[in-house]
Amino acid sequence: MNNTNPQNEARELLQSVALSVWEQQAGLAVTADAKSVAADWRGSDCATIARAMQRVNAPAGVQATASPLLDFDFVRLAGIAVETGMAGAWEKQLANFAWMRGLGLPDFRENSLLTIAPDGFLEVAEGNPILPGLPAVTKESAYLKTYARLYKIGERLFEADQSGVFIRLGQQFALSAAAKQADIAYGVLIENPALADGQPWLSVDAGNQAPTGQNYSTPLTEQNLDNALAGLRAQRLNGLRLNLSARYLLVGADEELASRRLVRDLVTAGELTVIVEDRLTGHGFYLIADPEIMPTVARLSLAASKHPVDITASRSGAAMALEIRASADMGAAPMSRVGIYWTPRQ
Repeated sequence: MNNTNPQNEARELLQSVALSVWEQQAGLAVTADAKSVAADWRGSDCATIARAMQRVNAPAGVQATASPLLDFDFVRLAGIAVETGMAGAWEKQLANFAWMRGLGLPDFRENSLLTIAPDGFLEVAEGNPILPGLPAVTKESAYLKTYARLYKIGERLFEADQSGVFIRLGQQFALSAAAKQADIAYGVLIENPALADGQPWLSVDAGNQAPTGQNYSTPLTEQNLDNALAGLRAQRLNGLRLNLSARYLLVGADEELASRRLVRDLVTAGELTVIVEDRLTGHGFYLIADPEIMPTVARLSLAASKHPVDITASRSGAAMALEIRASADMGAAPMSRVGIYWTPRQ
């Protein structure tokens, strides 16, 4: 016996087609080909899609409302489209934060970030007991904060839209979220906070900041980079010589060309990735080890959250509007003094 509801099937098909249409209009590559229904709908405006959804969703004998754009199912579809645009664009933005270790925190209370420094192996003669180790553990605190914006869009602004407005709005939310995450992440580097022991995170004494004589005033040179690479290699943790290699080179916008030339000419392709961030202009450059091997900065989010976008309809007087609310839970915190090396500008 087939219990499939034809109305639900029609609703799901229409939703899939509408999303494909909006993705096409926003310039995204979709699987639809020239013979698909999505291709046939290319150029449909929001009002046309809204009316089609309203006819599919309305019970038999019930007259359609005057405003299909604010029908619940259309609003829900618009929310899915915003989330679709945001999710795709956010994944691409994450490349700018690859030098950080992504961590999902369970809540907004103070959370602990533990960095465990391994103990060295000792030779064990045959028949002798294995001696217990004593790995050093450092504990830092981390907090999440919520960042959000809300938009109200009158239906006259989007009823005739054929540019994939909801997908593109989601993409813009992703850009805004990435800009805020960058403020937080690079702010940690610039602020150079004190850790739980009361000492600065980055310092000459800690072995993760270049000595005064190695600071520089001109654009990044081969000698500057060579000194920093050696400094990162020389770092120790709990007495162990780690011999860490650099995975990321973080520079300000004023050193983009010089750093890319150096990496191209001196480093095997793919071994060292240059990340350019204007927020670092004037602050020098940073070498970061692979965060999967030795994480030094955590990028914080709420566990199981991917920056959800909520969308609801609201009425303002006699006018109808679409209310779009986007929120993201973010944070950043140092985890370890090892795995990072900073060479300041003079």
